[in-house]
Amino acid sequence: MKLSFQSVGNVQVVVVEEPRIDAHATAGLKSEVGARLSGHAHLILDLGRVEFVDSSGLAAFLSLMKRLPPPGQLALCGCSAPIRDILALTRLDRIFNVADDSAQALAALGASTR
Repeated sequence: MKLSFQSVGNVQVVVVEEPRIDAHATAGLKSEVGARLSGHAHLILDLGRVEFVDSSGLAAFLSLMKRLPPPGQLALCGCSAPIRDILALTRLDRIFNVADDSAQALAALGASTR
């Protein structure tokens, strides 16, 4: 899975550079992101390039959130309308912070872009 990483303070920002997060891609997502969580309290997944997320992708998001140290939070940003609809339908929008962009996600997590 093609990902790019940026650390902003205690937040790991991950840009998913693939159009699909499905059963084929989730193992790579969990292992690559999980390996970079050390030293970070929060995680932002930028899904701006993602067009499709299936149930295994949603499960991967939950798995990554559980790997954060308490009270770590996961934020999703750049979600397309269909992905936002899936998050609302599954009520995961109540668990994850859902933001328009990474700056808004950083603000929701109490971090700054400085």
